[in-house]
Amino acid sequence: MLQRNRQNNTMYTRPDDVLGDWVRGVNERKINRVLELYDVSCTFLPTFSPHLHNTQNEITSYFKKFISRPNVSVSLRLETMKTQHLGASIFALTGIYDFQFDVEGRPVSFGSRFTFVIDISKPRPIQHHHSSLIPRLLELGRQAGE
Repeated sequence: MLQRNRQNNTMYTRPDDVLGDWVRGVNERKINRVLELYDVSCTFLPTFSPHLHNTQNEITSYFKKFISRPNVSVSLRLETMKTQHLGASIFALTGIYDFQFDVEGRPVSFGSRFTFVIDISKPRPIQHHHSSLIPRLLELGRQAGE
């Protein structure tokens, strides 16, 4: 699904391929692969920070800290993912993913909602990324079948 591009060597034809590369970059701890996906004017509201990050330095700093967590990984709940075509080459991807990493030597999972706004015509396609933890009581209810 990918076509080559001169700037960062990847041009996307499908928005979910961008998300797939983001997940692989996080799981393989390839920070540069992740950072290359974010447009220079991207707005980013990350899961584990109370702050808006809208510069490359802020986004880089966040991911360096995040990816350094022990046994960090992310997995998509594919059944929750929705793609909305906003026009031309712009899409919104929404859904739920789970972050896992060790806290005090024990694996912990954090269910989180996400929204990506992606422009597949750009070499750095992520224009906006928002992620927030699912409130724990709501998450427990989902597990109980509510």
